[in-house]
Amino acid sequence: MKKSRKEIQTAVMLFALFQVVYFISMQLGEEIRAVHFALGILAGLAFSALLIGLLSDSVYQRLKNFKKRIHSF
Repeated sequence: MKKSRKEIQTAVMLFALFQVVYFISMQLGEEIRAVHFALGILAGLAFSALLIGLLSDSVYQRLKNFKKRIHSF
């Protein structure tokens, strides 16, 4: 079985954190805009990490090489 990438594991943890915070915020009963904003950011990060983790190997390597080139500046 192929080992999953760390981005997929990160995405699953972020989605789990999203669900916990969402559940707690729904139990409070009042609408707090800052919590919804934070949940949107958290869901976006999780979705992005999941997409990166599911890329094919060749595209994933090109993305990692691009990231290394950008960070070398």
